[in-house]
Amino acid sequence: MSGTEEGARGGWRAVLAVVWRRKVVTASLAILLLMAFLAVFADWVSPHSPTAIRAARRLRPPSTVNWFGTDEYGRDLFTRVILGGRTSLLIGALTVLFSCFFGTILGMIGGYFRRVDMLVNRVIDAMMAFPDILLAITLISVLRPSASSVVVALGIVYTPRVARVARASTLVVRELAFIDAARVLGVPTWRILLSHVLPNISSPLIVQGTFIYAYAILAEAGLSYLGAGVSPEIPTWGGIINAGQQYIGRAPWLMWFPGLFIAVSVFSLQLAGDALRDVMDPRLRREAS
Repeated sequence: MSGTEEGARGGWRAVLAVVWRRKVVTASLAILLLMAFLAVFADWVSPHSPTAIRAARRLRPPSTVNWFGTDEYGRDLFTRVILGGRTSLLIGALTVLFSCFFGTILGMIGGYFRRVDMLVNRVIDAMMAFPDILLAITLISVLRPSASSVVVALGIVYTPRVARVARASTLVVRELAFIDAARVLGVPTWRILLSHVLPNISSPLIVQGTFIYAYAILAEAGLSYLGAGVSPEIPTWGGIINAGQQYIGRAPWLMWFPGLFIAVSVFSLQLAGDALRDVMDPRLRREAS
């Protein structure tokens, strides 16, 4: 067995050890897996149609037939909430991929090449000076509201967060001896960045990605609530809350259940991110052990 494989196995053992010791983290990961399962298999989990209108059953409270009750059109709320989870979780995941891809490139360029470091740093600071939700609304208004526009807008909003972490980490790795040795040996710059710098800055980027996932779910819900996100025909947690706010006195469950799913998913992602940080930071790992 190679040293790389042994290191990878040791890293996974450390992750599993932290998860096993922290029952709250174990529960949060189980909740995330359950939400992902419901979102993926929503069409098979619920016997009800998310679009079937039944006027006679409108605004029914939770029951054995409709677990989360029904909305103003008599549609099953449980079905719409788990379908909303599919949209919200997918948008969050795509936002993480978008922001991590471009943010890592931007941060590595700024941290490795001294000539452009100040320019990249100023771009990051300028983008982070705008409030996240306002910048996202502005970008979506230019791109037209849709799921892809939300992903692009949120990806642009959170790219500076990743870029800042990647830049700071690259500044440290760039000064290490093995990077100087690679330069002396004539290794191409692109190979140094991909083979030596990127693997050594991946840990904080992974942790940052879990937090961005939580931020993206909250931001998507906020955009859908404001009517600036995904089309209203597509169920989302924020859109369901927006539609149900006018019935809060008569049917509060229309806001309770999607709000609960948002809170639980975000809280679980934050706990998972904290656990990953403890595992990947040697100082915190010693304190946690």
